[in-house]
Amino acid sequence: MKISFEELVRIVTEEVVKELAKNGITVDESGINSSQKVLQPKSLEIDMSEFKTPVLTENSFWDIDTAVKELIVPANTVITPGAAREIKIREIVINYKS
Repeated sequence: MKISFEELVRIVTEEVVKELAKNGITVDESGINSSQKVLQPKSLEIDMSEFKTPVLTENSFWDIDTAVKELIVPANTVITPGAAREIKIREIVINYKS
């Protein structure tokens, strides 16, 4: 298998931007054109306050942007197998808040 240098740089850059975003650091992309921009991973907090037992299902992902890479859910949230599959496919990090 061969990979071009440009593709390698793109992959490494995306991973570095993801790690920086996890640490709260944003990257200024104003100096590059739109075709070179790396998608900033997004965080999304899901409000499940109306649920006695919060449940994250596969259907929950229908309205979630594919750029979302972190979900913040209540500490006692139940994650269904379908949701777990979506989390794995989309490489989403789940953070629990108390």
